[in-house]
Amino acid sequence: MKPPEPERPAGAPGVLVVLRPAEVLTVAVLGLAGALIARAPLFSIHTLLAAPAAGALYAAANAFSACFAANEALRRRTPPGQQETDSRITPLLWRLGWSLLLSGIAAACGVGRDGATVAVGLALVAIIPSMLPPAAWPGSAMCRGATFGFALLLGLCAAGDGLGRCAGAALPIGAFAVGWTMLGFSRRPGLPPNVGFFALLHAAAALVFLISSAAALPGRGGVPYPLEAVPFLGMLAAIGYVPLVRAVMEPRRTHIRIALREGLVGITLLAATLAAAHAGAVTGLLVALFWFPVRSACREWPPPDGDSA
Repeated sequence: MKPPEPERPAGAPGVLVVLRPAEVLTVAVLGLAGALIARAPLFSIHTLLAAPAAGALYAAANAFSACFAANEALRRRTPPGQQETDSRITPLLWRLGWSLLLSGIAAACGVGRDGATVAVGLALVAIIPSMLPPAAWPGSAMCRGATFGFALLLGLCAAGDGLGRCAGAALPIGAFAVGWTMLGFSRRPGLPPNVGFFALLHAAAALVFLISSAAALPGRGGVPYPLEAVPFLGMLAAIGYVPLVRAVMEPRRTHIRIALREGLVGITLLAATLAAAHAGAVTGLLVALFWFPVRSACREWPPPDGDSA
């Protein structure tokens, strides 16, 4: 009789949890949003490849990071119950990571002439945090934020001159993602107590970048901000910023977890605000509709906080 399979060590997540589906979906939405911000046709092959390319590259980086963590746990002989990744799924993660990386770069080549270059940059900045020690958390946060910005840049490549015209749209995305990442770090032991405040500062900088970049768009006719983007801006403030402010002022674990979940939805709404400002309210609404699958994914696979990262 075949012996039963051993149970997975407590605390060791499965493959889907390791890949962080909610974040992968958000990055994929940013790829699509970038193409729409650059006014690429919705159903062109370049636009349709942007989302899977960005998502695949981010998922590949997560798979490789989990493999590195598992190898480090084996090197240090960490007890199975304290390992971040189940060592039994490491071979599968290696194969999955390489498959996702190669397919993501191949898809990026079809996005546009600069797609492969941006894709390599996305993959590099996504994998760098796994190479940094815990003491280098600011660099890790910057790289993770830059990953979200690179996803938008990859989508901009879907239009011939999109990267040159709209590259500034990645600034608010990157700044907000840096703040979101710092909030996740704020509960890690040994870090300064003002990490959450720095997260809020980066989110505020994202708002400044958003308003200033949209106000500088041609054809505004003296209007300080595109009116078609105002409703999305209000939704962003209510959903993305209010929980963040509360988590910083009352840094309880529950508040931080809510802010992290709503932060991914906020990144989606931030992309929708940019899309409305650059390409009209209908385009912004199309991007904003992805808030529902992103929120569902966050409930099923919540972003890790400092106690579970």
